[in-house]
Amino acid sequence: MMKPQSPFPILSILAGLSCLVLGAYLVMTWWYIPMSIKNEEMRREILALEDRIAQEKEIARRLGEDLDALRNDPETVERMAREVLMLARPGELVVRIDDGDR
Repeated sequence: MMKPQSPFPILSILAGLSCLVLGAYLVMTWWYIPMSIKNEEMRREILALEDRIAQEKEIARRLGEDLDALRNDPETVERMAREVLMLARPGELVVRIDDGDR
């Protein structure tokens, strides 16, 4: 038996192609939207990490300056010895004031 032929074969082909294109569009949209959301989340994370890196670099710079001062400046060493270790020169009297909130 022969299959009946459509009176509009071009319309049948166009309808099939349209369904194929629509299906491809839906699949691409289904795949693209979650990837776009993930990409935006990753961009925000990168910006936060770059800010953190800048903060850590500033801390490292300040610590480097402090270390350099301790290595090369005797007055800094003396000040730190007096403040942190509560040392004094011979004949000096150290008066310690204790803050209640510390």
